[in-house]
Amino acid sequence: MSKALKGRMGSELEGVFKGASALLFVEYHGIPSNDANDLRRALAKSGVEIHVVKNSVATRALASLEMGTGNGLLAGPTAVAIGGEDVAALSKAVAEIDGKFKGVKLKGGL
Repeated sequence: MSKALKGRMGSELEGVFKGASALLFVEYHGIPSNDANDLRRALAKSGVEIHVVKNSVATRALASLEMGTGNGLLAGPTAVAIGGEDVAALSKAVAEIDGKFKGVKLKGGL
């Protein structure tokens, strides 16, 4: 991946992270595309978006916003959930899908 593309991805992630009241990091791997679509739809009902991220780009975006470096949450296949009406709604939406979809596991949040 080129530096220019990583820079653009980092800028987009900074914008996403900046507007979020909370970030929940989710382990995300081995999910068939149909299940991934169902997962996104289930979260969208609660106003939550999920973004699969490149760990190095997400770490730089968090650092540039002075939000830390993810405290070990950015290891392995990772997605970031944002949105919901508030932090509690975001947590509830992610907790509901945590056991429902194989390959999705809540890691933690910022």
